[in-house]
Amino acid sequence: MLKGFSFSGAGKKLVSCAILLLVGSGFVLASDDEILQRIQPAGSVCIEGQDCKAPTARKAVIASEAAPADEPASVEETAPAAEMEVAATGATGEETYKKSCAMCHAGGTAGAPKLGDGAAWAARSEKGLDGMLAIAKKGLNAMPPMGMCMSCSDDELKAAISYMADSGK
Repeated sequence: MLKGFSFSGAGKKLVSCAILLLVGSGFVLASDDEILQRIQPAGSVCIEGQDCKAPTARKAVIASEAAPADEPASVEETAPAAEMEVAATGATGEETYKKSCAMCHAGGTAGAPKLGDGAAWAARSEKGLDGMLAIAKKGLNAMPPMGMCMSCSDDELKAAISYMADSGK
């Protein structure tokens, strides 16, 4: 030990505890990959119709940040082309119906016209597609504005409305 310096019994215990805490808490230097591994999300959300095992756009961002500027991220680390195509072209009327409308329109919840009920949809179809779109965007009775599809474009809403209205013909 150092000359003229000594630890008392309590001091030795304090230093020993501090060392054990630092070692026991994992106080070590970690690489960027190890840190990214530790802080990755515990789970993810999978929406019906998507490939849940496909890499996400978040992984593509991480890969592009980690890759040197002169090397692009690998193809496996980018979002699938099919996902990008759906985002660019929009979903079909049936896809939008299944995702956002079926919960009410399949069973007629709160007076919603049922899929396949020609008489109920005929009365509404008299307003025309643009009229029905305006109602869907504004909401009606128990249906909230935009129905249950807050991210739908007008074209996607029109496609879903047409799908439901044409189902009873």
